[in-house]
Amino acid sequence: MQSQDAASSFWSRVDKTGDCWLWTGACQPNGHGKISTAKSPSGGKSHIAHQVAYELTYGLLPLGMYLHKACETLSCVKPDHMRLSQEKSGRGAYPHGHIVKMTYPNDMVETVKYLYYEEGATQTEIAEALGVTQRVIWRLMHNHGLEARVAAKRFQYGATNDSWRGDRATYAAFHYRVRAILGTPSYCAQCGRSDSDVRYEWANLTGKYFDINDYVRMCTKCHGAFDAARRQATGEPTSAYVRRYAHVRTVDAR
Repeated sequence: MQSQDAASSFWSRVDKTGDCWLWTGACQPNGHGKISTAKSPSGGKSHIAHQVAYELTYGLLPLGMYLHKACETLSCVKPDHMRLSQEKSGRGAYPHGHIVKMTYPNDMVETVKYLYYEEGATQTEIAEALGVTQRVIWRLMHNHGLEARVAAKRFQYGATNDSWRGDRATYAAFHYRVRAILGTPSYCAQCGRSDSDVRYEWANLTGKYFDINDYVRMCTKCHGAFDAARRQATGEPTSAYVRRYAHVRTVDAR
């Protein structure tokens, strides 16, 4: 409803007694006044109150222009305190110079500095020690000019890794583990081949996949023959595929 009644309704909620004209209606969480779509001159969506005040006085904002407040009063809607610009300010169309960075107690800042720079603790570890979140520690360091270091790669092998499953690892994981520790084989201990164009693998000997000492280097041909002979002798599966479908063969055999 863009009419004289709408304008009167809007200005009736503005306190013009001071240099800044203060909006007395509803406000956004950031302190800026807000007004519903029905009372917004441009229509279509809700607007903050000082934009509505500007549009009621000077008309709709030109395309590509942003509205800036020249004063520091969040609830001010005085049109004379508005400025147009082609550039945004801060995170949106309004200046945020009035926002003051949060400061933290000196003892907390000093504790973070000591733990971070002297003890080498991570932000997450400091947060756990102080009973706060990592985000709080990050913000404290950012607001107090504490430079963050490049995260160093930490030792995460074996039980120190959160994803470690020990003896409960998968068939593929056991083989990855062996390659990581013993490296990639370059010859076959079974037939003695060492040709560079042949693929070599770590073959498990007795089914103790968790034991890195239970593996031997073999070419793929010898590996396949060895596994086949072991399956025939023991009746136990020797690969991820065979293990996965062992129950199917058992059912079919019945």
